[in-house]
Amino acid sequence: MHPSCRRCHQLDHIIIRRRQLRSLKQCRSMHSADCGINHALVRCKLQVTPKKFYQTRPKPLPLVDVSSSRDTLRNQRFQELLSSKLDSATLPADPNVAWCTTRDVIMSSALEAYGHRSKAQPDWFRDNVDLLLPAVAAKRSASLKVTVRNSRSAHREL
Repeated sequence: MHPSCRRCHQLDHIIIRRRQLRSLKQCRSMHSADCGINHALVRCKLQVTPKKFYQTRPKPLPLVDVSSSRDTLRNQRFQELLSSKLDSATLPADPNVAWCTTRDVIMSSALEAYGHRSKAQPDWFRDNVDLLLPAVAAKRSASLKVTVRNSRSAHREL
């Protein structure tokens, strides 16, 4: 209550960002809480949702190109690489570590012998580059003409 006019004025406010205004559910000023000063206790209820933490997916293992597994030369190279790497690798007594070592040796040998698998879908631009490049060049030159001389005939060409 103001001492001279005997009216209640709200002196205290809650500051909130505009984008968080929807999270503000209820706001009250409590005049019954007597603090001995002309301020009122202000309370609000917020509905707060935690921020989502997006986790990145780990990089997948490289895939082996198995389409060339019918080639006898590549199969012989894979067998030679695998036998030489297994002979040189020391397998520990722990079976989990031994399996991980064997798995890594097999994967590295297969990648060296057969190579990496390419994309599942072919690149459509690379397959049709002889048709697309002239069209892109014509579109680019027409767009350049429009920017240089802004006329109706230039817009018709585009």
